[in-house]
Amino acid sequence: MRYQQTLRMERAEQLIGQGESVELAARAVGFQDARMPRRLRSRERA
Repeated sequence: MRYQQTLRMERAEQLIGQGESVELAARAVGFQDARMPRRLRSRERA
């Protein structure tokens, strides 16, 4: 599960870097909305 989330986050970050909004990038990689990537990102920083 963690590996899959890591892959999704990496892809979402690529999309955001290409100018996609956080919400659209999150949905494109399989998250329901932008809350989950934000939570995962905050866990990585903690």
